[in-house]
Amino acid sequence: MKRIASDLTCVAQFCRYSYEMAFVWRAGATVLSVGGGVALATLALAIYPSAAHAQWAMPTATPSGSPAANSQPHGQPAARPAPAQPTTKPPVSPAAQPQGYPGRPGYPQGYPQQGYPQQGYPQQGYPQQYYPQQPQLPQQQLPQQPPGADQGDDEPSGFGFAMALGTDFPLGFGPQLTLEIPGRLFVQGTFAWMPAAYGSAIVGLIEAFGKDEALLGPVIEDALADSFVFRASLGWRPFPSAGFELFAGYTTISVSGTAPPQVIADIIEGDLAKEVKAELTEDTSVDAQLHNFHVGLGWRWLAFEDHLLIRIALGYTQTVDSSSSISVSQNPELETRLAPTFTDALHNILTNDVKLPVFRANVGYRF
Repeated sequence: MKRIASDLTCVAQFCRYSYEMAFVWRAGATVLSVGGGVALATLALAIYPSAAHAQWAMPTATPSGSPAANSQPHGQPAARPAPAQPTTKPPVSPAAQPQGYPGRPGYPQGYPQQGYPQQGYPQQGYPQQYYPQQPQLPQQQLPQQPPGADQGDDEPSGFGFAMALGTDFPLGFGPQLTLEIPGRLFVQGTFAWMPAAYGSAIVGLIEAFGKDEALLGPVIEDALADSFVFRASLGWRPFPSAGFELFAGYTTISVSGTAPPQVIADIIEGDLAKEVKAELTEDTSVDAQLHNFHVGLGWRWLAFEDHLLIRIALGYTQTVDSSSSISVSQNPELETRLAPTFTDALHNILTNDVKLPVFRANVGYRF
């Protein structure tokens, strides 16, 4: 009996295990079948989207309620409709046809049928509320150049006025006025005062140019102190984009001083010189006016919006004429005989000896 009971127990356990295994297999098969179906459907939709869409599309109904003529049975892809044949429409009267898109009633006013308009937005007849007019911004006014100014100049070349202070060594020290006119031309006037040190420098320059025996040397050292110098120049700036300058003009030097009898005798020579040595015992007053021409070249710099002016130049000055007078208060008769001879002799000395290089440097303000 125990053996039969044990066998029945084994059979019961085997049946229970068999039922559990069958349930597991059925559940697995169900999951596999559902997953496979979903995968196949997804693959079909990815490969044939239009066919899948047509397969699940419902047949459309005509206004009468019957299915459409081109509808297909359920599950079959819909056939593509035949291309529509062009039809002719009856002409529309201009009064009935709206403005804007010709031949397309109902469209708002806008593009014409033939091409796009060239003017851009808004179109002719287009409602203004869609594309309102933008306000016109005022154009920026460019600064106007002075009359006669050259276009593209790096430096101003129209009208201008400048005041400067500097030196024309060894002629003098003082102010300079410059008037600029169109064409890069300018007119200059210089008023200078010659200190005593400048007179000594002139004597040194005369000797440096080979006039070791110059008779004017002693006279200049005594007479040139506190002399007045005036220079008038006409210049031109040839390059519109550079400060290079060329100038030429007239220089006058007013000399006033005294000369000892020995110097006067050496200037006039001859018998009259012996008479001067014998009769004159005091220094004699001498006045002279030197007339010179000058030429030069230089460079100017403008800074701080073309207001600060710096000018440097190198020039040459030479005496071409002179007028002089001598006063002998102690012997008027001797003065009458001495004046013509002394004037001619001094003229020859001045025109031969006074040939000077001149260095100019000044700083000013340009208006």
